[in-house]
Amino acid sequence: MPPGTIAAIYDQDKTHKKRKLLYTLTDVGNRIGFLDAECKSGKFFIDYEIPAKDKKYPPQGCAIILFGFETR
Repeated sequence: MPPGTIAAIYDQDKTHKKRKLLYTLTDVGNRIGFLDAECKSGKFFIDYEIPAKDKKYPPQGCAIILFGFETR
């Protein structure tokens, strides 16, 4: 993703007043992160903040987000 992109993972969508931020991934470090969270609905909601177009960085990129579930 272009430099400056932020991915924020929530437990509810934007319409819920009590939604909680579970994890934020930014440019800091190597942009690989791990989240260990429990979510009652089994759904996660991801908001991306992508910076405005920059001549040095054309609007292209890729993001891979993997989710795994543990059964008990």
